[in-house]
Amino acid sequence: MAVETLISHRLGILTSDEKEQIIAFLKKSKLLEKYPKLSSDEIIKKTISDKKSRKGIVEYALIKGIGTSVYGGIVDENIVRRSLKEMVFL
Repeated sequence: MAVETLISHRLGILTSDEKEQIIAFLKKSKLLEKYPKLSSDEIIKKTISDKKSRKGIVEYALIKGIGTSVYGGIVDENIVRRSLKEMVFL
C-alpha cells in the first residue's frame, strides 16, 4: 500500500496531503516495519509474475484518494523504481 501511495502521488492522482496522511497511518500502525527487504529488481520481477500482470505488463491498483482506488493502472518502470527507493526513507 505504501508503494502504491508513492506511485499514485508521483502520477499526480493523489495529493501531497493525502499521501502524508496515508504514510502517517501506516507508520502509526507499524505496517511499514513489515516491508520486505528485497531489491527493486526482485520486487519488479515478482510483480511481473503476479496475478495482476497481463502478458508481462503489471496493472497496478492505485490510490485516487483516501478510500478510493483505481485498478488497471500501467506505470512506467522508472516511476516504480523511484517509489521503491523512496520507501527506504519512510
